[in-house]
Amino acid sequence: MTVYNTLNRLADMGLITTVGQAGDGSEHFDGNVQPHAHFTCSFCHRIEDLPEDHTLVVQQQRLSGSGYSIIGMRMVYYGVCPQCMKRAN
Repeated sequence: MTVYNTLNRLADMGLITTVGQAGDGSEHFDGNVQPHAHFTCSFCHRIEDLPEDHTLVVQQQRLSGSGYSIIGMRMVYYGVCPQCMKRAN
């Protein structure tokens, strides 16, 4: 079994989450399974957890009475991290 098979199995079990690609061709995973957003640097491809926001709660309230039930979310902001900004200047 490869490392990625193991990671995908852990994600299927809800023990980790998949973050997707960061522009570097690799699949990324996160051990923080609580709803939260990520920041991905378009230059160095670093992925950072952003402080928990209330996006999931807002979406659940918005869909209240619609028959839909949200069980998760994936939100990624793209930009330039502080380290890459320093290198660019």
